[in-house]
Amino acid sequence: MNSKLGRNKPCWCGSGVKFKKCHLDRDKDEPLNPWEAETILKRNFSKKYCSVPTQLKHECEGNIIRAHTVGKSGSLSKITRDGHVYSYKVNFKSLNENQGTLRPQLTGINLASTFTGFCSKHDKEIFLSVDNHPFIGTSKQCFLLAYRAISRECFTKTSLAETLPLYHQTDRGRNISTQQYIQEITSSLGLGVEAGLRDIFSEKKRFDEILIKKDYESVKFYILKTQIPPEIMGCGGFTPDYDFNGNQIQDLMDLESKMDILTFSSIATDKGGAIIFTWHKDSSESCYKFIQSLHKISNSDLPNHVVNFFFNSCENIFFNPDWWDNLSKEKQLTLNEMILVGVHPNRPIEDNRFIGNCQEYVNWTITERVTNCREL
Repeated sequence: MNSKLGRNKPCWCGSGVKFKKCHLDRDKDEPLNPWEAETILKRNFSKKYCSVPTQLKHECEGNIIRAHTVGKSGSLSKITRDGHVYSYKVNFKSLNENQGTLRPQLTGINLASTFTGFCSKHDKEIFLSVDNHPFIGTSKQCFLLAYRAISRECFTKTSLAETLPLYHQTDRGRNISTQQYIQEITSSLGLGVEAGLRDIFSEKKRFDEILIKKDYESVKFYILKTQIPPEIMGCGGFTPDYDFNGNQIQDLMDLESKMDILTFSSIATDKGGAIIFTWHKDSSESCYKFIQSLHKISNSDLPNHVVNFFFNSCENIFFNPDWWDNLSKEKQLTLNEMILVGVHPNRPIEDNRFIGNCQEYVNWTITERVTNCREL
């Protein structure tokens, strides 16, 4: 940074604003108030719209609702204690109160896993096959679980993009070197968010076409059936960068290329539970490598690797309070550290995160594996 930068020159941070109206004397400003930040964050993540494709918008009816990404009565109710589950609240307030770490908090299942991303009509009608019928692992059911995950990812990444100006304000009241560091990290985050938005909306366009045509031939899935409902329920979409052997399969630093996206959901079923991985056939190059490495793990070892995967890949997970409270403090600390990988902008991503620190977290077993991938 040029210490002699003119007051009327564009600011060194890249904001496009004159230096005098941006970072001049920023070290003397009042630090960003966590409550101020929380208000902005909550507003950005409370937008209301229906996620259906444009061709179906004219059918929208009723209010925009808090749509569950994990079924309330069918899945979340199986892991509750007094109507509550544990979840992570990813916000400035939590990070500030816990000195930069995250700890799970009790959440009522009426609010757990929800986002304001569908109107009441479409949330009820589109997902009828997974919300009101037994899960038997059809291509349509796997598609619908994936469509929810992708819709939520679009919602979340859009909200995050709108929050980036707030991140740029977190250097208020800091010294010059800290300001530089924060602006560099935030600018890098912005580039990643921009690429992530491009990729997830490109993927949603593919899934929108499937929804409209009701042709599920291009849907690929891999299902792990369990003898009891998993203590952890979740739903998300992610870009598989490393497999379960620590081999790189996509370079997330390549912001020019479109990344392949894999979705996952864990649910309760009439016969126990299921963990469902779903992807579009056009994303098979990377997703297949990831699933192939998972497929080679033994039934006895896989449940604990899956727990590692959940906590390393997505914050939209919800878990049984009794299960969590019975874990050792060491295991709780390990899992709390894992969850930061996906939510903290400068937390390094390790190539062995799905296999490293793999402790015994759960005692349920895999009863069956089902896939429509002929290669497996």
